[in-house]
Amino acid sequence: MLGPKFKYYRNSERRPAWVNVTVTSRDMAPIKGTVENVSLGGLYIETDSPIPGGKHTIVLDFAGYEKGHLSEHHLTATVAHRESGGAGLVFDNYDPETLHALRAVMSNAIQHH
Repeated sequence: MLGPKFKYYRNSERRPAWVNVTVTSRDMAPIKGTVENVSLGGLYIETDSPIPGGKHTIVLDFAGYEKGHLSEHHLTATVAHRESGGAGLVFDNYDPETLHALRAVMSNAIQHH
């Protein structure tokens, strides 16, 4: 868990999503996971291996379809909370690349339902 100085607020609706991702950070080996749900502020990822806690940036790499074409995307996030089977992540920034990747993961979430 993060310390008392870190506050996490969910400002948007979560949507179910089953998108395969690889989680990387300079502090850990790559971990495979599946996004369980996503919102404009963050997502919850299920993993078999624990994601280290603490205030450090992690990168989510995934492939998604946009306009019928498969492309690679990257999102940066910070761990908001951890559990034995996964972690809640908060997106770090909303630059154009992040918004593009978020659109791809949301689009994949909608296509699977």
